[in-house]
Amino acid sequence: MSDYITVQNGNEIIKIHKDKFSGFIDTNFDEDIISLTYEDDNGIPKIVKIYKDKDPAAFSQALDFLQSLK
Repeated sequence: MSDYITVQNGNEIIKIHKDKFSGFIDTNFDEDIISLTYEDDNGIPKIVKIYKDKDPAAFSQALDFLQSLK
């Protein structure tokens, strides 16, 4: 498992380091959406929504990471 979750956000690629992950909110597995909160490199809290149909690789990475927290 990688130390990063890589998410495509429009034209921007976001790499979320798993140590910067701070939680998940408004996650709807029935609709295949995962919303993560994390800190960017400057320590600023951010939220990213990961849609399974738009970014299946990032969705899979995020799901694997969340399952590893059990």
